[in-house]
Amino acid sequence: LALLVRGELIERQRDGDETSDERFKFRHALAREAAYGLLTADNKVVAHRLACAYLEQLGGVGPAVLAEHAQKGQVVELAGRLHVEAARQSLANFDLDAAFAQAERALACDVQGALFGEARAIQASVAYFRLEQLSAYMHAMAAVDALPPGCLWWARALGICFSAFLVLRRHAHAARLAHAFLAAEPLPEARGAYLAAGSMLSTFFAARGLRRASRQLVDKIESAAAGLEDCELGHLHLTLAWRGHYLEPDHEAVLRSSERAVELLRAAGDETAL
Repeated sequence: LALLVRGELIERQRDGDETSDERFKFRHALAREAAYGLLTADNKVVAHRLACAYLEQLGGVGPAVLAEHAQKGQVVELAGRLHVEAARQSLANFDLDAAFAQAERALACDVQGALFGEARAIQASVAYFRLEQLSAYMHAMAAVDALPPGCLWWARALGICFSAFLVLRRHAHAARLAHAFLAAEPLPEARGAYLAAGSMLSTFFAARGLRRASRQLVDKIESAAAGLEDCELGHLHLTLAWRGHYLEPDHEAVLRSSERAVELLRAAGDETAL
């Protein structure tokens, strides 16, 4: 290593952590590519597997980088999981192109079960933010059918399906999905997404004059919201506002629910529902 440093082929990697193991990197991309080109195909597979294992153990390395090493190391199942994690991270950062691409790469790894459902739900979310409503609906339907009821991405995908009931007038699966929503018990980490989906479904029920279904939905949403902080209840008040707007004569109560919903959703940084 000292010889390579003196020859200016590699250099110490400075990351500000004096306690970390000493690490090196190539000084020039051409030198890196030349060294990589000396490896045989089998050597490259092994090297990428070792790099993935080492970097994952080291920590602080993004899932997209780990997924790339896992895929080139032909550890397909691990690559699929890491691509889903990278897609989730990209969506959280609102990098829509990266989120969709990572989800697509996860699907190319033939992920199954909940990972498949999450990848499709992420694609649905990306399409929804891009206002590609039909694409969002198709991805969301695939996600809902693959995910366990009550989990976070199931609730998010259902919210997109409920939006399609209104925007696209896609009612073919409305009864089945509404029944599944009302029958599910959301996991603790999914309750916010569950309330958001419920407020979308409440709009659909109320606009169609479905009083009994709307009352049942409000009861379910209030039950799911029990124990949450006030700042997390914006979608509950939005549900009450939509029900009141279409189905109840108490305009003052509607106004109070609407104002409270706006206040809480803005405080939570969730203005997409307004």
